[in-house]
Amino acid sequence: MNAMNERNRLIILIMIMVVICTIVTGTSMWILYRTALAQAEKRLAEAARSQARLIEAVARFDSVYAIAYPEGPREATLSQIKAAQSEFKGMGGTGEFTLAHRQDDDIIFLLQHRHGDLDHPAPVSWQDGLAEPMKLALSGQSGVIIGLDYRGETVLAAHEPVKELDLGIVAKIDLSEVRAPFVRAALIIIGVMVVLIVIGATLFRHITAPMVNKLVDQNKHLQQSNQKLQDEVREREQAQKALALSLKDKEVLLKEIHHRVKNNMQMINSMISLQISDMENEASRQPLLESINRIRVMSLVHENLYQSDNLSSMNLCSYFNELIVQIKQAYSGIEPVVTVHTHIEPLPLDIDTVIACGLIVNELFTNALKHAFNGRGSGTIDIGLRKTDDHNARLTVQDDGIGFDASSNTVGAEGLGLQLVRILSEDQLNGTLSVRCDNGLAYQICFPLTAEHKG
Repeated sequence: MNAMNERNRLIILIMIMVVICTIVTGTSMWILYRTALAQAEKRLAEAARSQARLIEAVARFDSVYAIAYPEGPREATLSQIKAAQSEFKGMGGTGEFTLAHRQDDDIIFLLQHRHGDLDHPAPVSWQDGLAEPMKLALSGQSGVIIGLDYRGETVLAAHEPVKELDLGIVAKIDLSEVRAPFVRAALIIIGVMVVLIVIGATLFRHITAPMVNKLVDQNKHLQQSNQKLQDEVREREQAQKALALSLKDKEVLLKEIHHRVKNNMQMINSMISLQISDMENEASRQPLLESINRIRVMSLVHENLYQSDNLSSMNLCSYFNELIVQIKQAYSGIEPVVTVHTHIEPLPLDIDTVIACGLIVNELFTNALKHAFNGRGSGTIDIGLRKTDDHNARLTVQDDGIGFDASSNTVGAEGLGLQLVRILSEDQLNGTLSVRCDNGLAYQICFPLTAEHKG
């Protein structure tokens, strides 16, 4: 397989080199050929034009000074041209001048040709496709064309009319002679190119073989590593699926635990309620009622978590609003009309922190309902839970009730509820509790969001 790949690479390299060399050689040869052709056109045009003007000059001279010539000035001029042409060996291997006039429907050539019948060149019919340059010259046109001469060969020819004698002159050379050097050069270049390609391919194979073998080995190693990575990814995906399935089972189990804890707490509440129903002493009944409310706070947390899609967090605003409604229902017999305002932000609190905050709100809200509005018909209680910065939060419970008299040292004589608030604030939340008496009572607990709560 490796040998086949190496052979394919070598073949592709040779093909690329052949294509590049062919394009470069072909382009160069074409440019050189076009340049040589343009130069040949220029030389032929100058030669035909100069010869035509020379003949016209001789004809004008003979028309004045060769009147006594037996056959007339025209024949005198033609005899001089023929004599001069007999000494002219031609241009290159196929180049020559031809001079002709038109007689009826034939082209009559007046000079000897280098090809075929040298002394008696045969006339060419005007209707034939031959002698294209001479037809243009006899038609009074001058220029350079590539066309068929009197033999039917393709030539590069310059044609020029000789108006003094009503003749046409053509200077021409076979196109094959113009192309021949370029064909020979192209064959030589192709031979050299083949040799260089063979040498280059051989050197390339010897130089690159070690590198190619090294790359092949590295590719094998990379493929093996890639296969290992794919296997590891597959194993991790399977492990993640198993973990997700296990996590789902645990979430179901945890929800069931929350549900059972809530049911157990409700059973405890029911048992305490049965105990209360048998008690006639109000002073003995009151602590048990407060305990029922505290158990309800914890039970409500488990109920919300059981109903939540995310067991790691819960809707705090819904929880506190529901808690306040239940407390107000428990103390519905209190006469003052209390308006409650809540300002709860969705903070990332764990279940222990939520229970602690719920117990604190329960104690302070209950205390406000019972004592803050004595002798008044209405009042307002504000409950807030806000983030103070990126790491801390503040829980506030404030009323606009009668407050207390600082001189009476009421704060120092804390009941069980306020002692519980202080313990929860400092020990459970790892925070600080402050109390302010200004147009009512205001409790403020500041605690860290990422605190390690004491057990």
